[in-house]
This record gives sequence, structure tokens and C-alpha cells, in this order.
Amino acid sequence: MFTGASQFALVGVVGAGGSIWAGALAAGLLGSRNTLYGLRLSTLLAVRGWRRALAAKLGLASVQTDDEELARELLVALTETETDFTLFFRRLAAVPLEGSGEALLAPLAPAFYGAQAAHERLAAWLRRYVARARAEGPDRPQRMASVNPKYVFRNYLAQQAIDALEAGDAGPLERLMRVLRRPYDEQPESEEFAARRPEWARSKPGCSALSCSS
Repeated sequence: MFTGASQFALVGVVGAGGSIWAGALAAGLLGSRNTLYGLRLSTLLAVRGWRRALAAKLGLASVQTDDEELARELLVALTETETDFTLFFRRLAAVPLEGSGEALLAPLAPAFYGAQAAHERLAAWLRRYVARARAEGPDRPQRMASVNPKYVFRNYLAQQAIDALEAGDAGPLERLMRVLRRPYDEQPESEEFAARRPEWARSKPGCSALSCSS
């Protein structure tokens, strides 16, 4: 299963220069501990497989034969540059179904850490994706917003709340928890909680990476 630790492993291995296959293997090994647990719960939760889950994240109401290849191409394309996965999938709903490569990429800009990074492979994937998404009807953005959260409990946000608590201020934690009660809602007054990790947090202990077992 593709757990949080698996995501860190995949991005970390590829980001360090490893192949997508090495990253996928590391991700698989880290996620394997949850496999039996997930399989046991799948019937209880009425989960019909990863294809349905991934299709939902992409806003696809139906699953077609070529969708697995579409998903694989996306994972490869996302290795072109450091990307915030939460922001990417959330903002994918805003990608127009027509337009140039620049127009397709524009809504995704906040998800990329490198402002000048190249996105040739991703632009090609987006052209294929929008061709597939055109058949999904006008409610695609709403469906995607219901399964792709805008707000998640990011490491740096947690560390900021911890630092404030240690200083005797519970306010930041209380506000963060209020926002996280409605992770799929826009909450425009709380946009700062939806931002990707800031540069100051890249090397700060507790902010860049944590084990899922921590």
C-alpha cells in the first residue's frame, strides 16, 4: 500500500538520483507492513481496489483499460521536479480541459518547489489527461475536491504548533485543529495552512521528514 512513508521513500530515492523502479521498490517495502491490514479492512470499507481509488483522485467516474498506464505515466512525470503531492492532486481539478501546455500547467504552479523547473513530460501527460477527462462531465472538479484534501497535517505546521505549546501558547494548535476538521473545504481565511513546505523548514528538525511510526 502507498502509505505516507512510501511517498517519502519514492520521492526521496528519485530526488537523490535513483531510478523510478528503485523508488517504487523502496516504497513497496515500506508500505508492505500495512498490506494485510488494508486487505482485511477493504471488504468492511467497501474498497474495490487501487484503480477505483486512483480514478477518484483523478476525477474519473469510471475506470477504463488505459487508466493504469495513465497513472504510471503521471508518477514518472512527477519525478521531473520536486512536487507537493497534496497540492498537485487538489489543484489538478482546476486544470482547463483545453489550452496550451502553459495553460494546463498554470493551475499546478503552487505545487512545484522549483519555479524554473522543466515540465515537458508532465505537460505531455496533461494533454492526455484532459482528453480523458472531457468525457467525465462538468462535475469532475467537485468530485475531485471531495477526495483530494486541501489541508493536511504537515510536518512543519505540527512543529510550529509544538514550538508554540512549549512557549505556553495553545492558539496555533487550536486554530490548526479547527482547519483540519474540514480538510476538503476551501476555508479561504486559512490559506496559509495549505501552502507547501517553506524553504526555512527544509532542514529544520521535525519539519522536513518524519517517520509514519513517529
